[in-house]
Amino acid sequence: QVLTCSKRYYLYVQVLRSTDRIELDMYSEYIEENISQCIVSRFLEATVNGSRRTLRTYDKNPPSHLKNIDMNISISVGGKPPYMKIEPETGSLPQYWDKPQYLKYAKVNDCIILAPRKNSDGSGNRSCTLWVLQHGNMNHCEKVFQKVCGQGKVVDPSKCNDIDYAEAEEIVTDNPETINEC
Repeated sequence: QVLTCSKRYYLYVQVLRSTDRIELDMYSEYIEENISQCIVSRFLEATVNGSRRTLRTYDKNPPSHLKNIDMNISISVGGKPPYMKIEPETGSLPQYWDKPQYLKYAKVNDCIILAPRKNSDGSGNRSCTLWVLQHGNMNHCEKVFQKVCGQGKVVDPSKCNDIDYAEAEEIVTDNPETINEC
């Protein structure tokens, strides 16, 4: 089924505004050196074009160029085709995440698949990431990932520190302005 840009935009925003945690579940092997494997994001509030969320990485042994981060971010959705742009509220993001990520697939209450428009190395390989919501259907989403992006690597939980989800939920929001409608 071909979706219009406005429908894709709507799906994108709905997934990003989910109150479920969103975690990285799968990624293209081509970007393994560019991203942390252990990433979780929690909803803070809706904004005009997206949402504010937390962004926390918790790899046991992150490469030196990918230090673990724990910050609040603003995610805005725009453009045709729809893309996501992440802006940190303080500090800076690792290099891969400072580029727009385009929507490849989204299902409300399930998951979202993202990829940059073009790979930085000029290859034709798709550099996709699969983000699954806390109560999402991981098996369905992984099958869609393989169809859309090819074979991927599933995040290995043994490479992740244990995360205290209750502690992760205690980040204070300091922006009272919210808009709940698109």
